[in-house]
Amino acid sequence: EPMDRRGTLLTLALIIAIRRGLMATHRLVLSFAVALRVTEDLGFALPAQLSFLLALESHMPTSPTALMLQAPPAPWLSAEQWRQIAVVTEMCPGFSRLAPDIATGAKRWEQWQTFEKPEESRLPG
Repeated sequence: EPMDRRGTLLTLALIIAIRRGLMATHRLVLSFAVALRVTEDLGFALPAQLSFLLALESHMPTSPTALMLQAPPAPWLSAEQWRQIAVVTEMCPGFSRLAPDIATGAKRWEQWQTFEKPEESRLPG
């Protein structure tokens, strides 16, 4: 156990030292990579969903689903955006209501996505 603790402390010290030398945008990438690794090590991350988020195109189904073939429910959504929303809706149980909610509340979602900082606002729906 003491060796595990030392290894963890050394890893943390190394990450902090590297982080100091990085530009702000690269710090975010490093922090994201570390967070992914920690969640994976703790068993919280689902590898298929993580790799989907990191490389969306390589995880698109080879044959489109019915939801993917529907026209986008709003003019501000491109066909490609709608296709990606459909894939997330079908692949990730936590997002199973995303596409239907966007389809029925398109005006609210449009408003939300035009906010200056939508990430700080409550999601519609």
